[in-house]
Amino acid sequence: MLPPVDESVLTDNPDFEKLYKSLSTDILHPDGSTKKDAAAEQRDAVRQELKEYRLRATRHHLLKQAIATATPQSASSQPAAPKQIPQHGRTRSHLTRASSNPVAAGGGEEGGASSTSQQQLPPELVDLLLLLPDFLEKAPRQLLPQQTLRLLLSTPPFSQFPQHLASLTALLSTHLTTQAVALTRVLHPTTNASFLHRHTVNLPVTTSDLVAKLDTTRRELTDARLQTTTTLLSHLGQYARALAILVRALEAKHGPAAHSTALRSQRACLEAALWAASLRLLLVETKGRVYPQGSGGALRNYRRHLRDAQMRLEDASRVRERELEDYGVLVRPGKEEEDSDDENEMSTKERRMREMARIWREMEGRLVEIQADLDRLGKS
Repeated sequence: MLPPVDESVLTDNPDFEKLYKSLSTDILHPDGSTKKDAAAEQRDAVRQELKEYRLRATRHHLLKQAIATATPQSASSQPAAPKQIPQHGRTRSHLTRASSNPVAAGGGEEGGASSTSQQQLPPELVDLLLLLPDFLEKAPRQLLPQQTLRLLLSTPPFSQFPQHLASLTALLSTHLTTQAVALTRVLHPTTNASFLHRHTVNLPVTTSDLVAKLDTTRRELTDARLQTTTTLLSHLGQYARALAILVRALEAKHGPAAHSTALRSQRACLEAALWAASLRLLLVETKGRVYPQGSGGALRNYRRHLRDAQMRLEDASRVRERELEDYGVLVRPGKEEEDSDDENEMSTKERRMREMARIWREMEGRLVEIQADLDRLGKS
């Protein structure tokens, strides 16, 4: 797997970003192997051969484990096993009791089809089950001399191995099937126990898919962690910038610059107050020069006189308005808001008085003419 690289490193180094993307997409596989390899076919052949050897070794290991842990199917399905027997620590009496148990002979869920021949194991088969694990462990490694090996193979129970091969094979098959069903139950926990045997054939494919999915998930998790780290670093950078702005704002409000600005504003305020006091003093001095000492009292007396004259004028105006009202002339605006009957009456009176005034002027004019004629006649 290619080592993950932080996003900030790729952002700060564009050339390295191009190289990394070229390596991860065009040149290398996700597991770190190269895509452009002339000897890829040879390596694939070697891998295939290694896979075959690995499968062979796995089968051998499973066979040894099955022989080492094999008991009749009925014994493995007992509900209350008081103690687990170690692989190579089993005894003949234990296998005999397990094979002759009448309750266990019925089988469990996974092996309900056990035959009646498995209810009682022959003593030779029990001896084979006890001796085969150690024999398979030491014989392939040549830990036994050839003479000892020939003696073992020619001595019961190894000499009777072909006779018991069918029973041993059935017992191992049942044991391996039980283990496969148990693994299938782990891979398919929601499937009904009656149908678990249908998924047993797909165990290798399911396991391979799970391993591939695990690798993909691990890779995606690593990428997500890197993305989360990058996002966290970005948020921390923004938080640091916000703190710096806050500190600058606090310094601007409570720092030396703020104190200097406050002192300058106080000084300007004091200077403005001094100028205002100077202007008030200058105004007092100017008034003292323009107006003599007794002019103030004279002006006050004159103001009282004007106020009294205004009051007398208002009184005289009201008297004249009342006199005009007697003649039917409306002068005051308030009189216009009287009743319509009074208004009509005042209008009629006003017209009558105006007519009388016109006639009076005409009579005065005629009297003047008559007097003029009399004066002219008297002189003549």
